[in-house]
Amino acid sequence: MPDVGIEYVAGVLGGAAGNTTGHPFDTVKVNLQKASVGQYKGPLDCLRTIVRTKGIKGLYVGLSAPLVGGSLECGVNYAVFAGANKLWEADTDDLQASGRSLRGVVVSGAFAGGVLSSVLTPTELVKCRLQAGPPPGQAPYKGPFDVISRVLASQGVLGLWRGLGATLIREVPGNAIFFTAYEIARQKVFPPESAKHTEADLKSVAKDIFYTILSGGIAGSVVRHPRSLPSFWRHRAAATVLQRVLTA
Repeated sequence: MPDVGIEYVAGVLGGAAGNTTGHPFDTVKVNLQKASVGQYKGPLDCLRTIVRTKGIKGLYVGLSAPLVGGSLECGVNYAVFAGANKLWEADTDDLQASGRSLRGVVVSGAFAGGVLSSVLTPTELVKCRLQAGPPPGQAPYKGPFDVISRVLASQGVLGLWRGLGATLIREVPGNAIFFTAYEIARQKVFPPESAKHTEADLKSVAKDIFYTILSGGIAGSVVRHPRSLPSFWRHRAAATVLQRVLTA
């Protein structure tokens, strides 16, 4: 299988795992964002309220859209990044001995973020509306396809891409920083040991896998944690809120 295909499959599997484990937290976040002042005392109170009124399954309302769409998005993201980076290195002959060129990683990550945004926007719109529910006076949504049909009926096809601009503002720099932070961590902090062991050396292989996961965690923290990169985090948080408002 070509490298881009491997990246796509790995991204799909990783996206499915990430969306399944993270969806309850996202449900709490969305409910807090749409709540009136004083409705919840905090995240834990919101969590308890959802479980008490809707059961555990209430935490997974709207999961089907991000599970399918989010998995495909993650696959697209990694496949586009890998393809763009391969083209960059082929055109510029810019490959470092220690791994990918960081300049190529920044450009490829930003480009992948742009492509990802066009796929991500409709999925997030459906997910947010399922989690937040319809406007007052309207019947509850029956599922993702009901949300899509109502959007198409009221706003047309372009309505599914409402909030695309805010998503681009968030994803293009976010993707560039994520892949760059990962590459720096993988090259400088946890350099691969593939040159130091054979395939039969399972201990070294496991260590490489662990360092890969750890590097991904570091990259995610740089993008998401407010103390890691304050100005960017504020920009990303503002774009996220704007995107939520536009897709509501």
